[in-house]
Amino acid sequence: MRDSAEDGLLRLSLSGRFRVTAADGTDLTPKGAKVQGLLALLATSPDLCRNRRWLEDKLWSDRGTDQASASLRQALTELRRSLGTSHAVLTSDRQKIGLRRDRVQVDLSTTGDPEFLEGLDVRDPEFESWLRHERHRYLTDAPIRADLWHVAGPALAGPALPAPAAPHARRTDRATASVVLQKSRNTADGLALMEDLFIDAVALSLREALGITVFTRRQTPGLPNSIAVTVQAMAAGPGERFLRVRAEDGATGQVLWSGRSMALPTDPTPEATALTLFANQVVEVLGDALSLELGGAGDLNAMVLQRLAVRKIWTLDPLRLAEAETLLTLADEIRPQGLTLARRGQLRVLQMVERHGSDAQTLRDEARALCGKAMEREPNNSMVLAVLSYVRCAIDDSPLAGAELAQRSVRLNPGNPLAWDSLSYAHLHAGRIEEAHRISMKVQTIGAAAPNRFWWDMGLCLTAALTGDLDLALTMARTAASDSPDFRAAQRYVVALGAAADQPGLALAAARRLKALEPDFTMDALAHNPAYPVGVLRRAGLLRSDRIRALGEP
Repeated sequence: MRDSAEDGLLRLSLSGRFRVTAADGTDLTPKGAKVQGLLALLATSPDLCRNRRWLEDKLWSDRGTDQASASLRQALTELRRSLGTSHAVLTSDRQKIGLRRDRVQVDLSTTGDPEFLEGLDVRDPEFESWLRHERHRYLTDAPIRADLWHVAGPALAGPALPAPAAPHARRTDRATASVVLQKSRNTADGLALMEDLFIDAVALSLREALGITVFTRRQTPGLPNSIAVTVQAMAAGPGERFLRVRAEDGATGQVLWSGRSMALPTDPTPEATALTLFANQVVEVLGDALSLELGGAGDLNAMVLQRLAVRKIWTLDPLRLAEAETLLTLADEIRPQGLTLARRGQLRVLQMVERHGSDAQTLRDEARALCGKAMEREPNNSMVLAVLSYVRCAIDDSPLAGAELAQRSVRLNPGNPLAWDSLSYAHLHAGRIEEAHRISMKVQTIGAAAPNRFWWDMGLCLTAALTGDLDLALTMARTAASDSPDFRAAQRYVVALGAAADQPGLALAAARRLKALEPDFTMDALAHNPAYPVGVLRRAGLLRSDRIRALGEP
């Protein structure tokens, strides 16, 4: 009779078609793609264990939190049923799900050059992003992945696992992207100038923020991985002009997006708010369209990886920040850019400010080193300069150096909301509050199309607090906290400002949310610890310790 201890021994084959095999060779592969995906995520995770929320995000990213949690529970039930007497390899509690390390062997053989998780179709964009990343690492970084060869105690049925193969030659950024910006044939000077200014603004931001090749003349039809954008200025009446933009697939001519600006001034300048807002909106639309196009191209693309990373960065969730670091590192291996390094430096600053548990001094040193290399690569990229400005203010407490970098960033690209926000932040640190507040109001408008607009909201919260506008500061903190629930700084300010505004219910609710994000949070630390990161409220005299203490601990 077989020893019951062997019932839990499993071999998970990730090379080629996904398979789960028991110690005696019995096929225990689950039928459902989501369940297979769940096992694959666990098998490739550190210590074979993942947080429930991380798994839900990868498999059910299109569902609400409650729905995703219910789907995960159902998948676990199906998995246990499929594993039968071997189900004891699976461990779970309220926070995490894992596999027993002493009962699982993960086969990552590259013999015969099989595809990693061949044919697995979970149909979730987050899982597909993860899968593309893992397939790249599988092909290029076999020695690095040696830690994933988890060998169980007794040998399993079947052939012995081979040693990791030598890495293949690293793939390059073969799937490239381009945008063709075309103006209409307007002969009126005012309309032609408006089109030129708009095209210049869009082209600059596409190059700086996304690294996209931009053309301003018609190319040969059928250009792959390209978008053709037509810009037309129109006069709708006395003193009213508009811009109409249409984006088409460069190969098929399919219309991808079209839109019209709000009314524009008759004599626009590069800094015109309405023109800049529309240009930034178009840049976001084109970035999304190209990401979808290249995301299905098979080869990894640095722009797509950077864009995915940025979206994860602005969730401010600790796990997603770690994922963003991986994506940015991979993007830089494919195509080295200064902006990639700057964003990794910015990520370190966020981890430090949000108190994600890493050593603060280590994060400071790494941020400085990454930003220094970024400056060497792209000293004239306004995005790089804006990030460096933040770093100099937040880490080095050097607002003068930060302001100089921010001003250079604004001069290079007056339409970049990040450049203006970094200038506002530098003025704030230097004590030029009214100027910081004025610029922060401008950023609210020109940056309205950005996915990280909650960051602008938080900047306006800070300047409003220092100008004495408690109502606006609280409104902006609540908006930022609503748009980014994992943003700890916003929750801290809602607690403190809610208490100052004599809204104890609002403050206490935010304190409970903050406690879930930051387990060591206490009202006492908020009220009395000078190192706790609410320094602006202390400067503004809005940190009402008596009202904070009266709330009690969450």
